[in-house]
Amino acid sequence: MKSILTVIAICTIVISCNKKNINTTKEAFNLYGRGNELLIKNYQTFEKNILKSYDSINVFYGDKQLFCYNEKENNVGIFRSCGLYFSQSHSFDTIAITNHNDKCIIPFFLSKKTQLVNEKEFNIKGVNYKIFHYSEQIDSHKSFDSYYLKDRGFICYYNFDTDKYIFSNEVPKLLKDYIISDRDFFARYTMAKLFPNYYRVKSKKNSLW
Repeated sequence: MKSILTVIAICTIVISCNKKNINTTKEAFNLYGRGNELLIKNYQTFEKNILKSYDSINVFYGDKQLFCYNEKENNVGIFRSCGLYFSQSHSFDTIAITNHNDKCIIPFFLSKKTQLVNEKEFNIKGVNYKIFHYSEQIDSHKSFDSYYLKDRGFICYYNFDTDKYIFSNEVPKLLKDYIISDRDFFARYTMAKLFPNYYRVKSKKNSLW
């Protein structure tokens, strides 16, 4: 808890010092179940403060602010900070990124290990959307998959253990439908091919994890 409060304090200081030049956007994520049914609308909300050299992101569960983190991107990959210093969290090639910092909050900071699985472009009404699919390892027994829209940010987190996912409701519906139904790209199907007899422990209805 102390580390979370420290991160929030740092983010607050950074934001307050730059508030005159901040462009703020909000992005809500809905929680979906095994049949793609909507379980909770606006399950999580990301409030992004776009600063000069990085974005400061506040994460809310309902109306409660949980924590914040900083993120930036270059041609190599994605970098995040759990305080004052940035570490690479995701690569745009197949290099695995290993993290030894245990003070970060999963899945929004650094997992223990992330690796690009594949990437794909979807054309929606003449617009191309490039999506990166990552495998993110929490520990030796738990992992999840994430989907990143190039030049925008993460739009989906999928947990194979529960067969639930959160998806940005700011993304075009057709793009969402294409991704979650793509049997060669969405982890629900690709993981099922690898583990056809996987046994799932019953999870809470209102939880991704």
